[in-house]
Amino acid sequence: MTNAPELKPCPFCGGEADHSMGERGDGTPWPYIECVDCGASTEPDVWNRRADLCQPKVKPLVWVEATGRDNPAMIEAKTAAGKYEILQDPTSGWLFDVWFYGETEFHIGSFADDEAAKAAAEAHYTAWALDLHKQLFEVTE
Repeated sequence: MTNAPELKPCPFCGGEADHSMGERGDGTPWPYIECVDCGASTEPDVWNRRADLCQPKVKPLVWVEATGRDNPAMIEAKTAAGKYEILQDPTSGWLFDVWFYGETEFHIGSFADDEAAKAAAEAHYTAWALDLHKQLFEVTE
């Protein structure tokens, strides 16, 4: 199956999936997808569609104009992890600086435009949220 789409992880355990071939009761071949870790299986055309249902989704950051600051160009997004701030820095040629204030405070980076700055903050937040989800819901033996 060289043209087969890449299989998504198992929706139940996150394990690797593989193409398999079985036999129906009448002897006809039965192609299916099976998780190599937990044994979950289904029809090939169903596997990738249902795998999305159990994968965690991260809500996008909601940006608002920051209040109480001297720089009116700054925006912020508050999350469970902390707060992201984007401001235009005149000392850096008006680059957009992204800062994170949470358990720790750090500079994520400087970007040429606000969309790139927002994308960097979004990527940081998504990585944090997915890591937390994995820690909370990881099955241990």
